[in-house]
Amino acid sequence: MSEPSLAHSAAAGDAASFATYGKTPKGEHTLLTWVLIVLASIAVSLATLAIGVQQLVLNTDRWVATVGPLATDSDVQSSIANAAATQVLGAIDVQGRVQSLPGPIQRLVAPAESGIDSFVNEQALNIARSGQFATAWTSVNRTVHQALVELLRGDTQASPVLRVSNGELQLDILALVPGLEQRLQQLPVNPLAAAPADFGYVSLAAASGLVRAQQAVQLIDRGTLLLVLAAIGLILGSLVISPDRRRTTLRLALGVAIGLLVLGVALLAVQGGLVASVADRPIGGVVQATLSAVLLSLALFMSFVFIADLVVALVAYMMGRQ
Repeated sequence: MSEPSLAHSAAAGDAASFATYGKTPKGEHTLLTWVLIVLASIAVSLATLAIGVQQLVLNTDRWVATVGPLATDSDVQSSIANAAATQVLGAIDVQGRVQSLPGPIQRLVAPAESGIDSFVNEQALNIARSGQFATAWTSVNRTVHQALVELLRGDTQASPVLRVSNGELQLDILALVPGLEQRLQQLPVNPLAAAPADFGYVSLAAASGLVRAQQAVQLIDRGTLLLVLAAIGLILGSLVISPDRRRTTLRLALGVAIGLLVLGVALLAVQGGLVASVADRPIGGVVQATLSAVLLSLALFMSFVFIADLVVALVAYMMGRQ
C-alpha cells in the first residue's frame, strides 16, 4: 500500500473517531431510557398518592365535605345512639343499684330499670335522627380531624373531644348527641352526678397504631414536593435521551398506569386492615363508614389521574399509526 493510501486511511479513521467522540452507543441510550421510564413511573404514581393524601385525607375542609353526608345514614345514626345510650346506662348502673336493695324492693323497681333503658335509648336515637345531629356531626368531625392531624404531625395538645388514654384513641361520644344530658334530667337518678372520669368517651382505635401513622404522615409531608420534582425531572430526562420520544411517551403512560393499579390494590389492602382493626370498637361501624368514604374519594382522585394517563397513552399510540 502506498504512503498516500495509508495517510488517507488514517485520516478517515481519525474523522470517524472524532464523529463518535462523546456520543453514547444506541444500546446504552435504550437501557438508560428504560431505567428512567421505570423510575419516572414509580415517582409519578407515588406523587399522585401523596398529593391525594395531602389534599383529601389530611385536609380538614375536604374531609368534612366527604364525610358530612354520612349524618343521614341510618346505620351511622343508630350506632352513635347505641354507643351514647350505653355510656349513659353504664353511668346510671340501674342494675347495680337495684341489686343493693332488699329482695322485695328489687321486684318492685325492676320495671323502672326497663323503663329507664327504654327512655335513654329512645332519647339518644331521637337526637341522632334530628337536625341537631347533622350539625353536631359536621362540627365534631371538623374538631376531631384537626386534632387528629395535629397529633399525627407531632402536636400533643389536648382536645376536648379527642384524647389518648389507657393506650386507646378515644372520642367523646356525647358531643355527637347534643341535648341528651339535658333530657336525662327527667330521670329520677342523675347519671352525671357521680359519673366516672372517662364518662362519655368511647374507644376508636388502639393508640399503638398512631406511631406508624405519624411516621407515614411526616414522610408524606416531607416527600410530596420531592416526589413531584423527581417525577418531572425523570420524565424530561427520559424524553431528552430517548431515540424515539413517541414510543417513550407511550411506555411512560403505561408504566404510570401499572403503578397506579398497584397502589390501588395496596389501598384496598390498607382499607381492609383498618376496617378489621376497628370492627370490635363501640362505634366501629361509624369509623368503617368514615374510612370508606374518605378512601373512596382518594380512589376517585387516583382514577381521574389514571384516565388522563390512558388518554396520553392512546394519543401516543395513535400518532404512531399515522
